[in-house]
Amino acid sequence: MHRFRGTDVGLGVLVMAINIALVVGVVYFTTARTPDETQAAPSPSPSSTPSGSASTSPSPSPTPTPSDVDVAGLFAEDEPLTMAVLGDQTGDGPGEWVGQLAGLLAQEREVELSVLSPADPTIYEDPVTTGSGGGTVTIRNGSRAGTTARYAASRVQFLVRDEPDVVVLNYGRNDDADSVAEGLDRTAEAVRDEWPDATVLVTVQPPTFDDANEAVREATADWAEAEDLPTLDIAAVFEGTGAPNAYISSRDPSVMSTTGDQLWGQAAYALLTGGDLPVVEQEAPAPEPEVAPETGTTTGQDTTGGTTGGGGTTGGGTTGGGGGTDPDPEPTTAEPTPEPTAPRPDPTPPPTTEPPTPPQECLIDPESCD
Repeated sequence: MHRFRGTDVGLGVLVMAINIALVVGVVYFTTARTPDETQAAPSPSPSSTPSGSASTSPSPSPTPTPSDVDVAGLFAEDEPLTMAVLGDQTGDGPGEWVGQLAGLLAQEREVELSVLSPADPTIYEDPVTTGSGGGTVTIRNGSRAGTTARYAASRVQFLVRDEPDVVVLNYGRNDDADSVAEGLDRTAEAVRDEWPDATVLVTVQPPTFDDANEAVREATADWAEAEDLPTLDIAAVFEGTGAPNAYISSRDPSVMSTTGDQLWGQAAYALLTGGDLPVVEQEAPAPEPEVAPETGTTTGQDTTGGTTGGGGTTGGGTTGGGGGTDPDPEPTTAEPTPEPTAPRPDPTPPPTTEPPTPPQECLIDPESCD
């Protein structure tokens, strides 16, 4: 039996209508949102839009500020590390704090220490290697006696030749409170220009005799805080002994005694490695510095003192200024010219005039002239 043709057509139309209704319903329920849902939905980020003009690159992670640097972590790892020291006469001698620090580091790892040549302070001598194990610590000691805080600003290219991880600024003995901040600023800027990835540390130097450099030390600490730079507060360690005068050279109060150099080195080692700060017993204060009565300046120089410089470093701010085109000239190493002395007179000088000649008759008959 054959079905009516119109019945088949009607069934096809019905099936098609049902399919269309199902599609429309699915689309509606998957795309339609209530007003509350529309408000709660987050707007697409610019990076998800297909337009290239609206796309933005992801924000980089914030760069740590200098004060966020873990100073103790710099030497805690066994990775190779290069440190440059720019400073004055408190660190240029072989027994002073830089040498002491190198010796302490060499107990655990290999250390290469280079110092400026006394004959030519624009070059370094061959490095001396001590210790073994771990990553090598390379120290370039660019300290020089008599220099001010701005001395290295125009000399960074030869004082810091190898790319450093750390640069220590250790100045203040030859500066005054009004000049030290400007000098440190110039030197730090020169270091950043040459080696932007280096960590700059600022030393707060220990007190001089009777804390005569207190104003300079405070100006240094204030500048470092304003620049957001980490510090090596060596002054706090010496003040903590209760007798900071005991660690100053009695012959040159601008440098430390042998014991003072050792304490400085131990303090720097503890601060840089995260170890315990040295604890020392109080010592009797050092005697008053010897003063030459004629000039009023201190005499002599400590045996641990500079090998790359010369005298003329006592007191503050007597070097580096005036008279020449270089605002911070090379410190002089010439010996002072002795004062001329007059020849000593003969204790029995000869008479200045000839005695008078007696008359002729007196020569013939002396008794007639009596």
